[in-house]
Amino acid sequence: MNKRRLFFIAGTLLAVVAICVLCFIIGRGHTLYLDNKSIENTSYSSYNAIDLVYKGEKVTTLAARERSSISFTGQSVTITLGIKKSKSSSVEEKTVTFKVPYNMDGIVINLPAYLDGADESVYMSEFVSMAIVDETNVDDEVPVTDEFAIEGAEEEQ
Repeated sequence: MNKRRLFFIAGTLLAVVAICVLCFIIGRGHTLYLDNKSIENTSYSSYNAIDLVYKGEKVTTLAARERSSISFTGQSVTITLGIKKSKSSSVEEKTVTFKVPYNMDGIVINLPAYLDGADESVYMSEFVSMAIVDETNVDDEVPVTDEFAIEGAEEEQ
């Protein structure tokens, strides 16, 4: 095989692998769930209201015990928060940037814990759906229905 041809094949393969790695890092989509909830058995309690602004648009206002989500691509996201700790306090604006782990798609951020200076292991977790099927109540048998009212009884003669 010609050396020149071998270099072109190797260069092409290297370029394809580099593009794949770049797309994996930059183009990976994530869903970020933002909570304004108290964490049990800790001093982190929910705030009165938190305004979420993403890419210059107000997404929502989180009241106490509420959650909202933002979908984005990339490995970091920047959000502006309008924080109101109590009903009588004024709104404090803060811009925050979260770096997202590569192995997580649904990330839950507890904003009160984050804003009060908690460790990442306290305020960040992976989203787990609470829709759990109770397998003890699931019937394995499929009921037989006779939608045409045809019965299997013997004909009377």
